[in-house]
Amino acid sequence: MDEKKQTGMLAGKVFEGNLLSLGAVGKEVFWVQQALEKLRCGRYPELLPLEPDGHFDRRTHTAVEQYQSLAGLPADGIVDAACHAALSRDLWMLERNGAQAARGPGVDDWPRCTLHPGCRGAAVELLQQRLGRIAEQDAELKGPPVDGCYEETTEQAVRRLQKKFGLREDGAADRETWLLAARLAERR
Repeated sequence: MDEKKQTGMLAGKVFEGNLLSLGAVGKEVFWVQQALEKLRCGRYPELLPLEPDGHFDRRTHTAVEQYQSLAGLPADGIVDAACHAALSRDLWMLERNGAQAARGPGVDDWPRCTLHPGCRGAAVELLQQRLGRIAEQDAELKGPPVDGCYEETTEQAVRRLQKKFGLREDGAADRETWLLAARLAERR
């Protein structure tokens, strides 16, 4: 673990501690795991589920990377002062606004079904638009044409998104994939 000290906000208090990365253990790691799990339940359902135990393992590292990407931070899987501050801010917003208001984009327009090859219509077109906006900032996530037809190009774009964010790579846009695309497209 890196011995550099970092300062950041942790649940409304100034936090001074070591950078947290693979192999770290203790109450700071436990707090991060709890924070990620609360945010997964209230705002970012696409985050990898965690069972807080105070051990910064590969699963925690992946969840931190996912959170960092969603929060607009460098996705290195290391919890530093900026990551602590973002976690603290998001938790505060979640508590302040309640889980319903903090759900974020995509929840209200989710079509309540999994989109897959062969589907057509406005929901597919909206998904394609979002994939295109995401691809404008990340070339490896090449977006599909926007035509409202869930064909092979849309399926492949969804697979690339799912792979990058650790979701099941089936090429179908389920609720988790839909919400991820909505959040990422809003940031762009």
